[in-house]
Amino acid sequence: MKIELPLDVLVRDNGKYGVVNGRMILTKDYRQAKNAIHLLAINQWRRTAISGPVRIDAEFFLKPGGRTALGRKTDIANYSKILFDSLQGVCYDDDHQIVAFQFVRRETDSEPFVRLDIRSLE
Repeated sequence: MKIELPLDVLVRDNGKYGVVNGRMILTKDYRQAKNAIHLLAINQWRRTAISGPVRIDAEFFLKPGGRTALGRKTDIANYSKILFDSLQGVCYDDDHQIVAFQFVRRETDSEPFVRLDIRSLE
């Protein structure tokens, strides 16, 4: 099953944690992005969560030169954790079920987005 997400809803892993009173917490931006991705996935998934092993193929469609709409260079590997965390409970029960994943970068003249193909391996 395929899901498409606008790239601007994602935050990179290096924006995941902040420190408050000596404790590491998820940043507000990360929590908001995770919730937004989760809701977008719910609207597109329309089936029960996969309970067995999962494979995810992600195609990142970026501006020429691998840049976001704001012109920043993009390391697509930095998006993996938020994607895997956000799809949990919608596409699969838990992200530990992911046994294979592949990321591919492609160019687009439209707004950057990611297309995910999520499949059961059973």
